[in-house]
Amino acid sequence: MQDLGREAARHKDFLVVKALLDGFTAPCYDGQPMFSNAHSEGDSGTQSNTTTQPLNPDSLQSAISSMMLFKDDQGVPLGILPDTLLVGPRLRWTAMELLESQVVVVKSGSGDNTPYRNVLQGALRLVVSPYITGNQWFVLDTSRAVRAVILQERADVPVEFSALEDPSVSESVFLRDVVYYGARARYGVGYGLWQTAFGSNAS
Repeated sequence: MQDLGREAARHKDFLVVKALLDGFTAPCYDGQPMFSNAHSEGDSGTQSNTTTQPLNPDSLQSAISSMMLFKDDQGVPLGILPDTLLVGPRLRWTAMELLESQVVVVKSGSGDNTPYRNVLQGALRLVVSPYITGNQWFVLDTSRAVRAVILQERADVPVEFSALEDPSVSESVFLRDVVYYGARARYGVGYGLWQTAFGSNAS
């Protein structure tokens, strides 16, 4: 039963991450893919929340800066403040180096290695999802009430765990000491504000 409850919770995580991965082609409210280089509303100008660059200091800094510069339909900055970096297991160690190392070493033109303070240290919270099996990575602002992916749950339909049959009269219990349990809930995901996410579809 404990594992059943854990799997029920993990399914929600799976749906949210899958929506992000699908966002490179699936449309959001403005008709563009969730992650697109052609978002535009009113006086916002054309804005991009996507790249194909691999995860490195330059691409991560560029993603953060781009999000902070996103404008609304009046041309006014939205005040987006990215707080999370989401990656899969393949990029876990790269992400840890970017966000947790105190010092980075850069090779100068002469070939000498020069240490610098890592300006990305502590800039974002790192989340590693097993559902990202490739090299995609995402920068998110999770502080907003409306996020990039919205998980909608039916408040009147709580998660329900139940046995397939009454154990006291079940044939499987009588013959094999086996009880079948299941979980039932109603929820779904949809796209919210593309401005709260930046995604890289790096190969």
